[in-house]
Amino acid sequence: MSNIGVLKLRKAAQEDVPTYRAYLIGADNRIFAAHIIDARSDDEAAAGARALAGPLSAEVWERSRRIARFDPEPPSVTASVAIRRT
Repeated sequence: MSNIGVLKLRKAAQEDVPTYRAYLIGADNRIFAAHIIDARSDDEAAAGARALAGPLSAEVWERSRRIARFDPEPPSVTASVAIRRT
């Protein structure tokens, strides 16, 4: 963990703000990146994680409590047909 991450953890602990973690998950269903999110609520942490994840799968945790999991939307049938035609 970098010094910046350690400082964020200490700052959150001092302000009594929960520290959440967003784990980005690859196609093989394994974690490939983790981000620390300082947020005042579960909803705020989930929104931050969704923004980080973009089109990837992600899970949001606060200590041992899983808050949410986001999976990419499957392509629509119309989009897959259009892709096959080109």
